[in-house]
Amino acid sequence: VLIGVIAFNAAVGFLQEFKAEKTMDSLRKMSSPTSRVLRNGHQVVVPTIDLVPGDILYLESGDVIGADCRLFEVFNFDTDEALLTGEALPISKEIAAFSDPELPLGDRINLSFASTTVTKGRAKAVVYATGMTSEVGKIAKKLMETDKNKKTPLQKGLDKMAWVLLAVASVSVLIVFGANKFKVNSDVLLYAIGLAIATIPEGLIAVVTLTMSMGVSTLAKKRALVRQLVALESLGSVTNICSDKTGTLTQSKMVLVRAWLPSEGILRVAGLGFEPVGIVTKTRQLTASSDTRVNFATTPGDEKSKLLDNDAATETVTVDHTTASPN
Repeated sequence: VLIGVIAFNAAVGFLQEFKAEKTMDSLRKMSSPTSRVLRNGHQVVVPTIDLVPGDILYLESGDVIGADCRLFEVFNFDTDEALLTGEALPISKEIAAFSDPELPLGDRINLSFASTTVTKGRAKAVVYATGMTSEVGKIAKKLMETDKNKKTPLQKGLDKMAWVLLAVASVSVLIVFGANKFKVNSDVLLYAIGLAIATIPEGLIAVVTLTMSMGVSTLAKKRALVRQLVALESLGSVTNICSDKTGTLTQSKMVLVRAWLPSEGILRVAGLGFEPVGIVTKTRQLTASSDTRVNFATTPGDEKSKLLDNDAATETVTVDHTTASPN
């Protein structure tokens, strides 16, 4: 039974990761990037993977830059480097050299980096780093060097439970032997072994694997691809996503929608966020006895009576049509 459970668990995990890898390979083939380079005095289109240092790149609006390169000719040239630096706005590029070798990547305006996108203009550049030696490749290399043997909280919990079950099984065997005054014969030994095995939940691993596989299938229906089952737990454990600036995960705008002031309480702010104009409303707590009825407008033109059983309700009162100062 134990061998069958282990084989089933390994088979499910292998099939799930195999399907994910096949899907990833299909996506890579569909999005195989190409670059326009100068070869033998002619412009040719080559797979980005074939770029080498020294190649002359021709870049135009809409191109995905295939390697880190030094610009030597630009015409109204901007690139989107949000993938690398997190900067939401396009960066205007120039060919002037910079003197500080420790300058941050976002300020190196005479360089363009792999995996960034040309948003405007055209340029020529010479490749100086490709693949894992590019800035994006260095990040990928660091991610690959992370400790893959580090266990997830679920794996740690299962390990701890395994030690507890081992202790319980050992105590059970000792109790069986002790009940027979440690006169061990074949029947007593068989009973002790059966009791020890009974304390081990053989189907637990299979249940955990199947549960994760169902989670992967659910995510796949939502168009999210999970390559490894252990990543599912990490994804499911996320409660908050902290981004350093707007534009990385949002819509390049940051709007105040709710505030609390000691003297005023909770204030709600309405507005688009693109101009310093909005409506500020105050939320006020209402309490009522069990026999008090209050009318609430749930939808325009529709009112209904609700009984408040000593619970707190809220009433929204418009405070001000506020025009905020840009400062």
